[in-house]
Amino acid sequence: MREYKGAIEVMEQWVLPVVNQAGLVQRMVKFRSKYAAILALAGEHKQAEAEMHRLEPYSEGLTGELRQKFENRSNYIASLLTRRINQK
Repeated sequence: MREYKGAIEVMEQWVLPVVNQAGLVQRMVKFRSKYAAILALAGEHKQAEAEMHRLEPYSEGLTGELRQKFENRSNYIASLLTRRINQK
């Protein structure tokens, strides 16, 4: 059990702050949200929604254009789902 607590501490104190400061989180969110849009376009709506849901905690740290792109992709995925439901 101690190893897990130590790993969590290292992640919280060292790894995550460095990733955040280096802008890697923003890039990760950018590309994973693109991936979610592709899933939605492929008809994999549940997977697309799940991917976007996993990204929600990270979206809070986005600003400006990146935040807007994330929100646009989220809305786009929702609109694809709505269209699919209306076509049935």
